[in-house]
Amino acid sequence: QNPAITVEQLAAALNMTPRTLHRKMRDLLQESPKSFITRVRIESAITLLEVPGNSVSQVAFACGYQDETVFRRAFSAVTGMS
Repeated sequence: QNPAITVEQLAAALNMTPRTLHRKMRDLLQESPKSFITRVRIESAITLLEVPGNSVSQVAFACGYQDETVFRRAFSAVTGMS
């Protein structure tokens, strides 16, 4: 499990091209691979943020974000909360 996985890495792990992955995910989930990865990372972050003592920066790093600002932006985009 790699929280910082890219679309290209996910496609390679599934033995398909990024374009095929994009097409299949659009058909099945009505979601792009990139937004799927972001959503899963943020859902993991929500669980980690519920644990007392975890800081936002610790959670961001654990979910594959190297920059807390990028994490906060993604979190807000997915959840609608700051």
